[in-house]
Amino acid sequence: MTDFSRSFRQHSQAPRGPEAWAGRAQREQVFSEQLSRVLERVYRDLEISTGFPRLSQVDLCIGRLVGSLVLDKAVPSFTYDEWSLLGFVLVRAVGEHLVVEVKAHLEDMADKVSAFVLRCGLTTTEVNMILRILLPSIA
Repeated sequence: MTDFSRSFRQHSQAPRGPEAWAGRAQREQVFSEQLSRVLERVYRDLEISTGFPRLSQVDLCIGRLVGSLVLDKAVPSFTYDEWSLLGFVLVRAVGEHLVVEVKAHLEDMADKVSAFVLRCGLTTTEVNMILRILLPSIA
């Protein structure tokens, strides 16, 4: 179990009404498992895990971010690469304001970020467009 999985479970304890939230816990579990599976790839490919002192803080922030989502529909059946892109976008979002060392690190690793994004099936321009929608402050 990754730090993300542990922190997700600790911080996703929102109240659950029996009917309104039916199946939410299972959807959260599926989402968390899929994301934790690809975060290892994101960290490895972008060298976030090697010598990165605040990796547990990144995991904690992602866990809180994901814990704030309301998953009222089934989790999409994304490919591994699509989940990896989602993981990257969440890591980048955390780096924008919460763990700013991530932002600086990703900027220093621009070539690796570009190669990672291409391997996942998008261009850097497309990912930047997604990031501008989700994080208007980076526009």
